[in-house]
Amino acid sequence: MEFIVKEFARHLELDGYRAQKLEVINGQYTGRQMGDTYFGFKKSELIKHIAYQNNLNLNECYAYSDSVLDIEMLRAVGKAIAVNPDKNLKLLAIKNKWEVLYWQHNENKVQRTTQI
Repeated sequence: MEFIVKEFARHLELDGYRAQKLEVINGQYTGRQMGDTYFGFKKSELIKHIAYQNNLNLNECYAYSDSVLDIEMLRAVGKAIAVNPDKNLKLLAIKNKWEVLYWQHNENKVQRTTQI
């Protein structure tokens, strides 16, 4: 969802981002997805492609997710981080010794707690 990821990337001062685009008609989101859909294995392939294009070492790259459905993406990078993970991702994160973060929105700021 590009409108969310765009702001997140801006806040973190990231050089770039990829996100699913949603159809907008008359200023309203329809809920329909536009363009390519990256899900599961396709996400990890996209990350590998971006890393190759930009001469990046995947062992030095980060990936963040809240769902076990992104496991291939998380395995593709050297620094996988589970954020507010679902039960299955939390178990895999602990098993793989990935960082686990809990972010909470409270009074216009994000509170972060870490569990390893």
